[in-house]
Amino acid sequence: MLGLMQDAPLLTSQTLAYAARVFPDAEIVTADNGGIVHRTTYRAADARARRLAASLKQLERIWIIPVHSRMQ
Repeated sequence: MLGLMQDAPLLTSQTLAYAARVFPDAEIVTADNGGIVHRTTYRAADARARRLAASLKQLERIWIIPVHSRMQ
């Protein structure tokens, strides 16, 4: 069926980046089991996710690569 396939994989990061670009000030509201409500915007959530990804990538360089090189 032509026209029904995506050109790129559907990734959570791309979905969040799109929401941050198109609806930057739209509010995301979540609640945990204790009933505590958390509020943020798509822009803030995207920025926070990007900071987390960068930190994890830095940790990977520091910890994962030396561990693998010692195993060989």
